[in-house]
Amino acid sequence: MKEFDRTYARLKVTFDEVRGESFYEDYLDSTIERIVAAGITEESQGALIVDLKQFGEHLPPCLLRKTDGTTLYATRDMAAVFHRHELYNFHRCLYVVGGDQRLHFQQLKHVLDRMGLEWEDRVEHISFGMLRLPEGKMSTREGKVVFLEDVLDRAVAEARSIIDAKNPDLDKAGEIAEMVGVGAVVFNDLKRERLKDIEFVWSEVLSFEGDTGPYVQYTHARLTSILRKSESGAMENADYACLENSSALLLNMGRFPAVLQRAAENAEPSEVTQYLLGLAREVNSWIAANRVLGQEAPTTAARLQVVEAARQTINIGLGIIGVGAPESM
Repeated sequence: MKEFDRTYARLKVTFDEVRGESFYEDYLDSTIERIVAAGITEESQGALIVDLKQFGEHLPPCLLRKTDGTTLYATRDMAAVFHRHELYNFHRCLYVVGGDQRLHFQQLKHVLDRMGLEWEDRVEHISFGMLRLPEGKMSTREGKVVFLEDVLDRAVAEARSIIDAKNPDLDKAGEIAEMVGVGAVVFNDLKRERLKDIEFVWSEVLSFEGDTGPYVQYTHARLTSILRKSESGAMENADYACLENSSALLLNMGRFPAVLQRAAENAEPSEVTQYLLGLAREVNSWIAANRVLGQEAPTTAARLQVVEAARQTINIGLGIIGVGAPESM
């Protein structure tokens, strides 16, 4: 857990509560009693099961207790979901677990369904694809693994070498390299649909050009730089008529709340990352066609407001997916 926490801290991931599997040991007897009382269990060769054939002819039963009296993962997950519902009366209960556990969570939900619990549909398995090496599936037993810490270290080192080459006088270069390197890894993972398997290729993970997190981070830094160079009060008395050719960008920024809502409903981070990539491309093209600073004051004011709106949108979007938004790069 200490090692996990060290990596989580680096990724800025925090938890309000952490409960180990052993926490639910004291709940197992009452959990089994509750399922038995629902009248859906039966004995099969000395084991206690819930038959699930009504949900699919080839669906195996959910095994709650083996012939020797020991319980299984399913029993403990049933205890956990009962406890969580009693504790939180949740609106949604999301199990973010790899796709190879799909059957386990189907069985969990089917048992809840057979028990007639009206909150069964609030329990969701948020399945995601697996990370694979070009030579096949990762395996600790066979020594075919890539450690996340090594990936982060290499990405940060790559970011630092690029910063040293392109902007050697950058303040807090180490902090920014950490933000960009870690952000590149996180963004690379989240830019694909979560159900798809990912082939781990070092050159893709360490790429800082094209459809990458660093490209979006660079756009944020560029927008921040423009705002930093503007004079105090430069956004006042804007002439919005000069934004007539900016409607596509403005409408795209206006879509942001709907993008977030849809991403949340679908538990799909790639909807946010793909939106940010599109917005970054669009705002960079807009800046190239619409000089911001050094124009007539009302024109500069209006365009600065667009720059600030885009910066805020990108900043919030990156924050939601756990990626830092550097103010300089």
